[in-house]
Amino acid sequence: MSPTPGFDDAGPTSVLTALELTALSAATDEESFESHVAAVLKRSRTKRRPPIPEYSGIYKLHLDANATLGNSNLREQQQRPWGVGYFEWVAAKTVQLFEQLVFLVTVLEGTCTTETCPVMGCGRQVTYKWADEVNPTPRTMPALEYMETLVEWGHKMLSDPTFLPQDKGTVADASFPKDFIPRIKKLHTRIFRCFAHTYTHHFAQVQERDGEATLNFCFKHWLFFVREFELVADGEMAPLGQLINMFEAKQDLVEKQNGGRQKPLAPKSKDGEILIEPARPGFVPRPVEAFR
Repeated sequence: MSPTPGFDDAGPTSVLTALELTALSAATDEESFESHVAAVLKRSRTKRRPPIPEYSGIYKLHLDANATLGNSNLREQQQRPWGVGYFEWVAAKTVQLFEQLVFLVTVLEGTCTTETCPVMGCGRQVTYKWADEVNPTPRTMPALEYMETLVEWGHKMLSDPTFLPQDKGTVADASFPKDFIPRIKKLHTRIFRCFAHTYTHHFAQVQERDGEATLNFCFKHWLFFVREFELVADGEMAPLGQLINMFEAKQDLVEKQNGGRQKPLAPKSKDGEILIEPARPGFVPRPVEAFR
């Protein structure tokens, strides 16, 4: 598998120590999620409006997804809901996860500097370079500059109505551009790099701020979503391989204890039968067997 442009990898490796893994395994609850995020936003210098209008259907769908987030069934919550289009759901979830990226970058301000992290990377073996439409030649930059550039680049992309339709109601998949998924994949690949840098270079500082539970929750949320829709290649995520395996094994155990992974819920008729998804342009209803 060839690396993504701008990704220099000396070989797949996990760079977390056993001590860090032990500490992380004990901090996977989202108990202080709301309060921690509120504190981060209060002092944020990068706080901005959402990338899409709050009246749009995609933004409202993103809010609905936010309202149901929980830890025990976090992986199930990434599944596409009944009646929601594939691109529409991927767009709404990406907006949700992009906001968490802004939180993460804000947390690192003052901790990740040009002195501590002159190059964006993950450990000593992996370096990430930046390239975009304006400057297509991959270039090295300090870690915080890379992440702040990503926030600007991602916000510009997600706020573009030709990329994310801003209709008030549901959005047909045909309304999205043909390059929607490739560009979404690039965004999520770069979001992973921010998590990788944080875990390998700044985990101690995150712990000092009592933010490890929030960090773990945000990463698991992102991880289970990109796994569900195959948005980031395994090779890209190799630097955090051990951590990913641990989180997924724990989620497997939780789901097993709860009777297995559940299918998405669907509305039922008066007779208790699952209703078929309503057909509309650009939307192919899934079989009733896909729901419960």
